[in-house]
Amino acid sequence: MRRCCNLDLMIRPAASARKKVMMRSTLRCYTGRGNRRFGRRPKSRAMKGLLQRPAGGGASHTSAHKCLFDTEGPDHYIEQMVKPAVQTKRPTHRRAVSAKPVPRAVRTDGAATRDLILLAARRRLIEQGYANLSVREIAADAGVNHALIGYHFQGKQQLVMAVLDEANAQLLARQARMYDSLVSASEQWQQACAFYDEDLASGFVKLLMELMGASFHDEALRKEFTPRLLAWQRLIEQAVDRFVADTGLQLPISTRAISAGITWFWMGMEASMALGVAEDQGHQREALAAIATLLQRAEAGSYRRPPAARKARS
Repeated sequence: MRRCCNLDLMIRPAASARKKVMMRSTLRCYTGRGNRRFGRRPKSRAMKGLLQRPAGGGASHTSAHKCLFDTEGPDHYIEQMVKPAVQTKRPTHRRAVSAKPVPRAVRTDGAATRDLILLAARRRLIEQGYANLSVREIAADAGVNHALIGYHFQGKQQLVMAVLDEANAQLLARQARMYDSLVSASEQWQQACAFYDEDLASGFVKLLMELMGASFHDEALRKEFTPRLLAWQRLIEQAVDRFVADTGLQLPISTRAISAGITWFWMGMEASMALGVAEDQGHQREALAAIATLLQRAEAGSYRRPPAARKARS
């Protein structure tokens, strides 16, 4: 009778976690001490006899006993005891409707990083030269990871070309504004000489000469550098064409030859002064002043010699 009472207690629904623990402990007693899995059948002979239904339907089985063992077996009952409650109702909450994606703002840190790299590369190129240029040192000066140089410029050559392009774009625009101004050719020449002093002080002349020297033995660099250098010659040729057309000069040589002479004159001037050739040896300033004087006399119409006085006939 005590077993039946215990079984009757097992059938009752558990009202708390403590009752569930007690019921599981009771099940261990009926399914065997060594059996740790709830779903397995006990191997003891006593339990095998208990689980079998009596043939004659003896009175030793109470209604509670029948409710326990008339099912599909102890596995089914134990599974129902241990199995947690299944949620049958659908959840009342609904999934939140996703809002439209907010467009990302345009990032400006990439452009700022690029400017820092260009500034550091220009300073290193002027101070140390192209041969001693180190990508890691440039990144350290710019305060960025050296991998970002490869991301923005894909190599050392493209980096130095980007440095030259940035300087060229500013200086060519400056020269073009000067040539478009309504001043005389001699005044433009004097302004060009003043710009040249600025370019010497800023290091652009040395940068240009450094890349020219590196291009002698680097074919890939030379292919990139030469068109950028010839952009200055094209600008000077346009200015000479305008000057000849405005003054009406009849010259025995082409304006193309004049612009080439002016361009390579400046290249030699820049090379000598970047090397530090002194004025008393190279006479660079004297040559610049002499060209300004020639232009002034050409504008005044005094470039021709006065006719010689004729001798009186006897």
